[in-house]
This record gives sequence, structure tokens and C-alpha cells, in this order.
Amino acid sequence: MMIWLSGLLFGVGVGRADEDVMPGKDVFPQGRKTFSECVRLAITQSPFLTVSSLEVQLKRLDEADSKYSLFPSLSLHSRYYFDQPKFQNEDPKPYTLAFVTDGYNPIEAYVTLQAQKLITQIAIYGHLRIISESIHRIASGFLELDALEEMGALQREVVELAERNVDYVSRRVGTGGATPLDSRVAAQDVELANLEGRKIASSKETIQDGLKALLGLPADQVLELDLRDARIQVLDHAGPNSHTLDQARANSYDLKIEALKKELQTRNIKLAYTRFFPTFSLGLQSTDPLSGIDSNGYFFSIGFDLPLWDGLKRYRNVGRQETVLKQFRNQATQKDLDIVSKWKTGVEKASEAAAELKLARTQVELMELKQQQGEIGYQSGRIPFSGLLADKKACLEARKNARIKTLEYDKALLNLRFLSGELSKAYVDAKVM
Repeated sequence: MMIWLSGLLFGVGVGRADEDVMPGKDVFPQGRKTFSECVRLAITQSPFLTVSSLEVQLKRLDEADSKYSLFPSLSLHSRYYFDQPKFQNEDPKPYTLAFVTDGYNPIEAYVTLQAQKLITQIAIYGHLRIISESIHRIASGFLELDALEEMGALQREVVELAERNVDYVSRRVGTGGATPLDSRVAAQDVELANLEGRKIASSKETIQDGLKALLGLPADQVLELDLRDARIQVLDHAGPNSHTLDQARANSYDLKIEALKKELQTRNIKLAYTRFFPTFSLGLQSTDPLSGIDSNGYFFSIGFDLPLWDGLKRYRNVGRQETVLKQFRNQATQKDLDIVSKWKTGVEKASEAAAELKLARTQVELMELKQQQGEIGYQSGRIPFSGLLADKKACLEARKNARIKTLEYDKALLNLRFLSGELSKAYVDAKVM
């Protein structure tokens, strides 16, 4: 039994946290990298984190625009007359100057700023969610590579046993104790064992390529990982009861985003009501020589605009925004139910994986006992050498299966740590963002 964990883990793009660093930039330190070092490197320079990071920057620029919208805009209008008109004014100016503001609603400007702050925070939480997902992928890659390292070593022992069986069968063919067909079967077992070993090596290479992409490294960059105590590096001694559903709810970026969406929509409702207020405008204008006014100077004015009839669009917009708020409330409820469902599924999978791992380890113990029986039987002459090799191979296959079940259990625990939000909290401070 064998599972192959290839590029599917790294098929989804992720975001990044700080300034844009192009792949291949010489920022990769030498030496073997631990899990935490890889996470820091990914957050620093991963090109897959660029989109969400730039989205946050754009929202902050929009927020800055909203801040300056608290003050009315100011424009200068001017006109110069080449043919100076002659009126009663003895010395009319051949030009006009006017300093005017556009329509200004201070209440609308304030509510818009508050709404834009919420939009920026939503973008930040979205960026943090992508970072969390990328950390989860790096962690899964570490666990898988650690498992494949051990399985590769076990597979090499399987190949060695198959080669020993070929030598044994060849000697028996020479003495007439076996047929050429037996020799061909033994040689085919060697070929299959080598193919299995190459598949393990190919899977390791694929996962390493995915990790290099997440870390923002070029394809030809050598990536050396420190897989010692990989389980402790990734899980930090976490067990099936180390995290709770309350943590998952409290740390969920999805729930935080939904809460901000509801708050944002309440601001949109207020914004819809501000459309009923008049907009003000200010002006400071010089005398227009075409007006015929017998005086020069600048004149200050103030005005306001108030739509009296717009086909009830403003009233319908209020109702529309209130309906959207109801949608967001329902979406928040659905998202909470989804988190609860994912958590329960994760707990069940961890429990099932623990049971399967216990069974696999029991099978290993049984195969080791049978191998000891085989060795005793071989020494006493009751069991042929081929039977001893078969017992050893069965023991190795049981150990390989147990390692697979160990990986499945570790990944189930990792999923719970990811769902609880504690995985990303160990490396990213949301308050700093």
C-alpha cells in the first residue's frame, strides 16, 4: 500500500506580507532550513503572496483618499478676455477668477471614511487568511517529506531483499531446485521494488519543487531542509485535544471578515440616508467684466443643492442596503455552521486516523514476531531461505504502511491546528498587520 503526495498540495496560489520580492532575488540564506525558517522566508519573499499584499496597499490608498475627502475640494476657474469689453466701469479687468468647491456633504464624507477603514481591515484579514493557508501547505510538505524519507529507506531494504532473493533463486536454478520461471519472477520483483523507490524519489522532488515555489526560489535553487523532529517542528507537541472549537471560532479570519462585512453594511445604510442631506458649496469670485457691474473686487458666496424628486431612488436604495445586511447576517451564520462542520469532520478524521495508526502498529508488532519465528525456523532448517525473505518483506511492508498511517494522523492533527488558527498565530501577529 502506498500513497503519492505530489503537486496537488501546492496547486493553489497564496499571498505575501511585505514588499514585493521577485523570485530569484539573492535573499536565500545557506544551510538547512527548519520549518519556522521556511515560514519566515515565505512571508518575506514569496511571489504568491503578492496579490493580496498589493490589495491591502490599494485599500489603504483608498482610505487615504477618504480621509482627505473630509475637507471640501477647491478648484480655480479663470477666464481671460482678449477683446476687453467697455462698460460703465472705468477700469474693468479683462479676466475673471473664481475659487469654488464641489458639492460637499460632511456627514457623507465621515461615514465614507469609516466604511473605507472597514474595507481596508477586510483586505488585511483576507491577506492573513492566505498567509495562514500557505503556512499550512508548507507544514504539510514538511510532514510528507519526512515520511517519504523514512519510506525511501524502508524501500531500499525491500530492494535489497528482492536482490538477495534473485541470488538465492539463481543458485537453486543451477542445482535444479528452481525453474527459470522462478528466476524471472524474482527479477520482476526487483524491478517492481526499484520502480516503487523511484516513485518515492519523484514524489519528494515534486513536493520540494512546490516548496521552492512557495518560498519564492527559482527552480534551479538548491533547497535543503532540516527534517529532524519534523513532527515537533510543525505540530509543536499538539495532540488531538490540544485545540478547541472555541479557538477555531475566535481565530477564524472568515468569521472576522463576515463580522466586518455586517458592520460595513450598517455604514452603507447610514451612507444611503446621507443622500437625503443637502450638499454645500462655497465660492470666491472676481467681477465678471461682461456682467456690466460698475465695481471691481471679489465676492464670497455659499449655496446648497437638494434633490427634490429623483423617482424615489434614494428611498429604494435604503431598502436595498437593508436587504444586503440581512444577506450578510445569513452568510455569517452559514460561515459559522461551516466552521463547526469542518471542525467536527477534522476531529472525526483525527480519531479515525488514530485508530488506523494503532491497528497498523499492531500489525507491525505481529509481523516482527512472525519474522522472529521465521529466523528461528530458518536456523533450525524448517523454513527455506525464501520463506525467511518473505517474512522480512512482509515486516517491511507493514512498517511502510504504519508510516503512512502515522503521516495521515499527523496531517489530521495539523488540520486541527490549522482550523483552530493557532498554526498561523505562532508565526503571524495580526495586530501588527
